[in-house]
Amino acid sequence: MKRSVRVLFVLCLSVSIFVFSGCNIAPNDKTVILGSALWPNYTFEEAIAEAETIVYGKAVSKSGIMEHEISLNPERSDKEYYCEVYLEPIELLKGEENEDGTVTVLDFEVETDTHVYHTEGVEPVILGQEYIFFMNEHGSFLTPQMMIPVESGTVETNFLPEIGNADNSEVKRNAKQSGKLSVEKYLSAIEEAM
Repeated sequence: MKRSVRVLFVLCLSVSIFVFSGCNIAPNDKTVILGSALWPNYTFEEAIAEAETIVYGKAVSKSGIMEHEISLNPERSDKEYYCEVYLEPIELLKGEENEDGTVTVLDFEVETDTHVYHTEGVEPVILGQEYIFFMNEHGSFLTPQMMIPVESGTVETNFLPEIGNADNSEVKRNAKQSGKLSVEKYLSAIEEAM
C-alpha cells in the first residue's frame, strides 16, 4: 500500500513538473519596436474632404513585407516596414481601384524574422474582415479612427457627422443609443457629406 501511494505521489509530481514547465514557453527572440504618433484631429466632414480614397471593402490578401527608407535626419536614415493589403471593394465612395479591381491599403503592423513593429493605438488589418477606410494619397488611413471594422453589417464608431440635416441627426442619435450603426446608414452619411 505504501509503495502504491509513493508511486502515485511520484507520478503526480512528475506530471505536475511536466505541465508547469511545458506552460513556461520560452520568450520570443524577436525585438518589439513600439511606436507612437500624434494624429491630426479631423471632423467627419474634414476627413471626407482630406481623404484621397474612401472605401468599404473586404481584406482579401497581403503582400510580403516591404520596406522603404525614411530620413528625418540627414546623418541617419531609418527603414519603415509595412505590407500592402488588398481590399475587394464592396463600395468605393472616393478614389480609384487598382487595375485588378482591388484597393491597396498599407498596414504598418508587421513582423519580420527579427522584429515586431507595432504602433500604439493601431490594429493590424485582418484578412477576411470588412472595413471602411479613409485613406491618404499614400494608401494609409488618415488616423487609426478612420480604419473602421464592419461586423455583421454594422459599424461601431464615434466618428460621426457634425451637426447637419435631419438624416445625419438620426444617424448620430441611432449610433449614440446603441453604439452601433448599420453600414448602409454610415455610408449614406459619408455620401451626404461629400
